[in-house]
Amino acid sequence: MLQALCRLCRVAGNPGFSSLLILFSLPSMSALAFIASSSYIYINGFGLSAQVYSYYYAINAIAMIFGPMLYMRVSRKCHRRSIIIVCFAAISASGLLISFVGGFQPWILTIVLLPATICGNCVRTPGANLMLEQQREDTGSAAALMSFSSIFIGSIGMTIISLNWSNTILVLGIMNILIGLVCEALWLRISQKPYVMQVPERYIAAASR
Repeated sequence: MLQALCRLCRVAGNPGFSSLLILFSLPSMSALAFIASSSYIYINGFGLSAQVYSYYYAINAIAMIFGPMLYMRVSRKCHRRSIIIVCFAAISASGLLISFVGGFQPWILTIVLLPATICGNCVRTPGANLMLEQQREDTGSAAALMSFSSIFIGSIGMTIISLNWSNTILVLGIMNILIGLVCEALWLRISQKPYVMQVPERYIAAASR
């Protein structure tokens, strides 16, 4: 047990890995916040039945699956850095739309939420590649920290959205705006640091085939 904890601490002490770990875990905050509040928003807020709500939720679930597939296709023609920048910008843009028009109709909320859902999952693939590249010696501990960080930060989002807000949709929108902006700023800064090893683009191209 102690040996396993020491290995986790050693991996977490790698500045290249830990900085990227925080960066690429942040989108989980808004993603899990929506999962935690979706039934309340659609059923209590819009007055939908549980069955109709399940259809709207299924659309979001399909979008989550589509994200990594989209990255595999786009990465054949675009650089990873550019894709990540666009994805974080799209999350913020989606947050703006959620804040202003998401409360009008359930189908509008579903549509304006799609960019955040797709792009939030799209960056997971390059994020995982980059993080594992920082810690080649102990990938098992690295993968464990990646899973833990994503769930932990996501649980913070679930806690925030579960507070007694007067407008849950607005809070969800603001959360996406802030996360997109913060991740954008962190990525532009961290990706230029000398302690962050960059995965060669040829590896990404090979993985997408």
